[in-house]
Amino acid sequence: RLKNSPGVTVVLSLTLSVPIGVKAEVYYTYVSRESGLTESVTVSAEGFTVPDYDIILGVRVTYIRYTVDFVMDGQKISSSEYYYGQSPRIPSELKKADFFTDSGKYTYKFIGWDKEISEVTENTVYTAVFESEFTLIEDDGKLKITPSVLKLLVTAAALLLCFTAVALPCLVLTVVLIVKHKRKFTKNSHK
Repeated sequence: RLKNSPGVTVVLSLTLSVPIGVKAEVYYTYVSRESGLTESVTVSAEGFTVPDYDIILGVRVTYIRYTVDFVMDGQKISSSEYYYGQSPRIPSELKKADFFTDSGKYTYKFIGWDKEISEVTENTVYTAVFESEFTLIEDDGKLKITPSVLKLLVTAAALLLCFTAVALPCLVLTVVLIVKHKRKFTKNSHK
């Protein structure tokens, strides 16, 4: 409290050390003798002039709350506020509806979040990640084509193409050479 110094200009230099996740504000008030109410003191860069009242200098401390959102398909499925260092509550058992096409359906399996979930240090958004599986529907039943089976089919097709492009011409060339060699051998043996 600054007492009995009316008309004096006061310049304060304060250094506050506050932990992460905490906001601190310095405030100055006084109690008006006429109204008995607490009123604010106007403070500028130059300081303030002490009124004919007792000045109260205080620090208002506020813990900062951070928002953590969990998102699936562009929609918030959970949004909560936490203090610095708290662990967010993770939504469980995420399910995504099957998607049907003319030739089959996609089913989805939740495999995790787009980034590692950690203690809260800032506003954060976590996005659900799903693995899809396509099932081809045929007239006589279902044939399941998973991404790994699809990779195998593509690899097999590539190998077949290589065989057709390389091995088949070699085979034809070999047959042609054998036939030519046989004719030459046959001509030489009749002489």
